[in-house]
Amino acid sequence: MHFDPADAEVTARTGAALLVQNLLASSVLNRNSNYSWLGEAFNQCLPVISTEANLMLGDLTRSPNVSMIDSDALAVALGVKRCPDGAHASGELLEAQRCEIHRILRERRIPGF
Repeated sequence: MHFDPADAEVTARTGAALLVQNLLASSVLNRNSNYSWLGEAFNQCLPVISTEANLMLGDLTRSPNVSMIDSDALAVALGVKRCPDGAHASGELLEAQRCEIHRILRERRIPGF
């Protein structure tokens, strides 16, 4: 099991569990089949940044004290049209995210959930 030193630090100092949420990378606006036109700006392209951030969060959630709301998977399940402007969630997607937050908090036995 992977356990990042930063996660160990949070656990040691606070005993807290972390809840993170990934970025929406499944938008139709973010579907580029060819990034060669970006040249040197490749690492500054929003789809690339979103994908790297989501991969980082995926690695982080391998730690026992970190849970993730997979907003990207929720958007795909609901249809990417649930992100009308390509970045911000619709009401339906926001409700799905809220339900996921509550589910995780209940699973972690957080009082009040």
